[in-house]
Amino acid sequence: MTDDRLAAFGERLEPAELDWRQDDAQQEAPFSTRYDDVYFSRDNGREETRFVFLDNNDLPRRFRACATPGAPS
Repeated sequence: MTDDRLAAFGERLEPAELDWRQDDAQQEAPFSTRYDDVYFSRDNGREETRFVFLDNNDLPRRFRACATPGAPS
């Protein structure tokens, strides 16, 4: 995205502060130095996706609402 298009969001997109560290399985994994967190779980990626993206954004309900004409979002 260009800087002009990002201006519509009111902020600039900052590059990730990324480091590669060994995880518990002694494999290199991407790690956010800004947020002091791994980018994804090697142990249970599906559970992480469900928790972070689906449940905490209420996506199942919102997807159902999109499929139902006239339903509130």
